[in-house]
Amino acid sequence: MRTLVKVAAGAVVVLALAGCGGPKAGVSALAETSTAGDELPVQVDLPPEADPDSARLLVERDDFAFYVTRATPNGFCVAIVNRQINSEWVAGCSTEVPRQFMPGDLGQIEVSGAGGVSARLAVDGYDASKDLADGWEQLHPNLLVRGL
Repeated sequence: MRTLVKVAAGAVVVLALAGCGGPKAGVSALAETSTAGDELPVQVDLPPEADPDSARLLVERDDFAFYVTRATPNGFCVAIVNRQINSEWVAGCSTEVPRQFMPGDLGQIEVSGAGGVSARLAVDGYDASKDLADGWEQLHPNLLVRGL
């Protein structure tokens, strides 16, 4: 009987530990090898939690460039840069991956303002169908844009 109790208790501990970590939200663009084109323009002043060395250019469309970076301790940042007007850029970060940031849910980091353009960073596996129905355009697997 004691063995059965120990096995059952061990199974509960394993299940509890498995639930603690939860799924890891990722942005596959950050795993790609950095190139010279990934460097943020000098006028972009990222928040202090952002890691500018991790910057990756997601996509360029019209006059705009869209970037992603890592943020400490476990978050991400997204930036919109108007390539024609140096002073027109916006960046935002989340220092932790919030629960709603997990694939299948509706939350992401969203920034707005650079020339009326808004961008949402979406983690890998995010179902963007609701966003697309609401007028967003998916320019990259990790990026939704509106206002172009």
